[in-house]
Amino acid sequence: MKNSHLNTFKETSQRKRSSSGERNLMRYSAGGGRVSKTSSFTPQMIKLESIASVKMPLCTRGELHKLSQLELVCLEQGCSDQYKLICAYCRDTMHKNHDVRSIKYMLNELIKYLYDDETKNVMNDDIHKQFKHMIDCIKEIKEQLLILEQKIKDSEIKFQRDYIDPINRERSIVESLIKQISKGSNNQTSVNECLHNLFKYVKPTKDSFMIEKESQNFNIQSIEKQTMLFQGRLMKEIEQLSQTIKKTSQATNYNIMTFYSEEHEYLLEDKADTIILSRESDILHLEPITTKVLIKDYVSDVFVFELQKYKQLISFSIADIQKQFQNSDTIHRISQIIDRLPQSIEKLSISLAWDKDLLDEDILVLFQNINHSKFPYLKILDLDFGNSSLAISVLTDKSMIFLANSISSFQDSLWVLNLNLYCWGLSNIALTDKGVKTLVEGIGQLANLAKLYLNLFGWGEQKPEQISDRAVKELAQNIRELHNAQCIELDLGCWGEKNPSVTSKSLKYLSDMIDSLYFVKDLSLNLNYWANKNTKMLDTDIRQFFKSMMNWKHLQKLYLNIQDWEEISMVLKHELSQAVKVNLNNPNIKILIDNQ
Repeated sequence: MKNSHLNTFKETSQRKRSSSGERNLMRYSAGGGRVSKTSSFTPQMIKLESIASVKMPLCTRGELHKLSQLELVCLEQGCSDQYKLICAYCRDTMHKNHDVRSIKYMLNELIKYLYDDETKNVMNDDIHKQFKHMIDCIKEIKEQLLILEQKIKDSEIKFQRDYIDPINRERSIVESLIKQISKGSNNQTSVNECLHNLFKYVKPTKDSFMIEKESQNFNIQSIEKQTMLFQGRLMKEIEQLSQTIKKTSQATNYNIMTFYSEEHEYLLEDKADTIILSRESDILHLEPITTKVLIKDYVSDVFVFELQKYKQLISFSIADIQKQFQNSDTIHRISQIIDRLPQSIEKLSISLAWDKDLLDEDILVLFQNINHSKFPYLKILDLDFGNSSLAISVLTDKSMIFLANSISSFQDSLWVLNLNLYCWGLSNIALTDKGVKTLVEGIGQLANLAKLYLNLFGWGEQKPEQISDRAVKELAQNIRELHNAQCIELDLGCWGEKNPSVTSKSLKYLSDMIDSLYFVKDLSLNLNYWANKNTKMLDTDIRQFFKSMMNWKHLQKLYLNIQDWEEISMVLKHELSQAVKVNLNNPNIKILIDNQ
C-alpha cells in the first residue's frame, strides 16, 4: 500500500490542473487525486435531442425533390434563395459551389453557445461586475475630490486669516501713521513717536520701503502656477479615465501575431502600452486588449501567458522550460513579467512545474513582486505549485517566510486564496512544524477571506516526525481567525501516517476549529492515512471526534476523507460515519471510508 500511494503522488505531481474553477466540481480521491462530480442530464442535452429528432418539411420544387427534406440553408451572397431552406437535390442542382449549411447543425451549434456557462457568465456577471467596479471607483474618487475641495477651502480660510487680514490691518495702521506725520510736521516729538511706531510695520529695503508682512516669502505668481498645474493634471486624469471607459465599452479580442525562430533564450522588454515577450530574432506582440498569448517551444513544453485587461484577470503557467536553463534564470523572468503586470488586476493565477530543485532564494524572487502594494485591487490569488513536488527537496522553512509575507500583505483585500503545495514533503526533510506555523500565520491575517483552498498533502512524508500536533494546533488556531470564511478546503493527507507525533490531540484541534467557524457553509477535510500504522490515534478519541461532528449543523456541505485508517476497524468507521449522517440529516454530507 505504501508504494501504491507513493506512486500516486508522483503521477499526480506530473499533472497540471486544467483551471482553478475545477475545484468547485472536483473532490479528493484516496491518493490525493480528484474525482469529478458530473450531471447525467442537462437542459442543453434535452434541446440537442429535440433538434436531432425534428423532421423538416419535404421540398416542393418538383418530382425529383419531393422525397427530400428541407434540411439545408443557403448562405451564398447574391443567391435568390439566400437564407432559405433547400433540400439535398436543390444543393446538387441549383446551388453548386454555394455556401450551404445543415440547418440542424447550425441550431445545435447555437444551442451549445447559448448554454455555454462561461459565455453566459462573461455576458452577464463579469461584465456587470467590471462596470460596477468602475462606478465604485468613480464614487470613491468623488469622495476624495470632496475631501480635497474641503481642504482647499480650509486653506483659503487659513490664508485669509493668517496673511491677508494681518496685511490689511497693518496697511490701515501705516496709512493712519502717515496722516499723523503729515499733520504734525512742525512737532518734532509727535513726528518721532509716529516714526517709531511706523518702523514697527515697515521694513527698509536697499532702495525702498515696504510693509513687513508683505515682505515675507510670498509670490502670487507661484500660487497661480500651482493652480494651473493642478487644473492641468486633473483634466488629464479625467481625460485618461474617459478614454479607458470608452475602450472598455468597445473591448474585444484581438488575434495574436506569433513568429518562431530557432533561438531559445527568452527576454522581456517594454514598448509603449504593450507587453513584449521576445527572443533574439522574433517578437510576440501582446496588444493592450489581448486575451491570450501562446508561446510554443519546439524542444520543450508550452509557455502560456494570459491577459484579459478589462476583466482584470491575469494567469500564466510554465511547464518544463528549456532543460539548459537554471530554475533561477526562469524564476527571474517570471518575476519580471509579474512586475510589469497592471496594478488593476483582481485575479492572479500562477501554475509552476520544475524538473530541478527550487531554492529558498527562488521563492523570495518569485514573490517579491506579489504583494498588496503592487496589486492593491487583487481579490483572488491562485497558486498551484502542486506539480513541483519532486523538485523541492532542498527548500527549508525559510521559504515559507517569503510566501507568508506575500499572502499576509493582502490582509484586507483578498477574498479567495487557492494554495496548492501538494507533496512538498515527499522528498524533503527540511520543511517542519515551523514552516507550517509561518505559513498559516500569514493566512490567518486575511480578515476578509471568503474561500480558502489549502493543500499540504504529503508534508512530512520523508521524515514523519517533522510534522506534529504543534503544526495542526497552529493551523487550527489561525484558520479560526478567518471570521468571514464561507468555504474551506483543507488537504492534510498522510500527516499522521506512521507518525506518532500526530496524535488524537490533532483531531481535537480540528474539531474545535470547525465548531468556531460559524459562518463556514462548505467544508472539505482530507485526513486519509492519518490512522495508518499510527498507534497514537486512539479509538476513544476517534469516537469523540465523530461525536463532535454531530454539532456541525451550521454546515450545508461536508466532505471528510478518512480512507486508509487501518488502526480502527471497518465496522467502527461505518458505524460512526452513519451516525453522523443520520444525526445531521443532510444529503450533502459525504464521508469517504475504505473501498468507496
